[in-house]
Amino acid sequence: MKVKFKYGIRTFSGTVDEMTYSSYKNGSVCIGRRWVMPKLTEQNSEMGKTSQNLSKLWEGASTEYKDDFAAYARLYGQLKSNRRKAVNNGYSLFVKAMYAWAKTEDPELDLKTVTLQDIDTLGGRVASVYGCVSNGILPAVPGWEEMEGEI
Repeated sequence: MKVKFKYGIRTFSGTVDEMTYSSYKNGSVCIGRRWVMPKLTEQNSEMGKTSQNLSKLWEGASTEYKDDFAAYARLYGQLKSNRRKAVNNGYSLFVKAMYAWAKTEDPELDLKTVTLQDIDTLGGRVASVYGCVSNGILPAVPGWEEMEGEI
């Protein structure tokens, strides 16, 4: 249903009181619908396992590696093409790099089971920000050549 708000509020995005609101057409239209609990599927479970494993990998990574990804994220957010988009953090770019790396492996790498030792052995491409950029997994930003902190 189309929604109209009081007090000069044009649109709203989010969930309040069992209603989900979405903003469309650059904030000129607001649509509301009843919130429904999503059904748990096999894909949800698989993505959850992958997310948990990537989180463990990030926790086990070196401080230099995390700092390089944080610095890369700041520089990436300052690129002209990214100024109107939400800024990524170091962890989100790490996840993006891991998914991109998994697709390049033959057979495709299973991110639910990959370990830090696997990255040391197989993952020279993602063992540092330098490796990610030089292998085309992440786009180049100014100063990426100095981001050589190993995982």
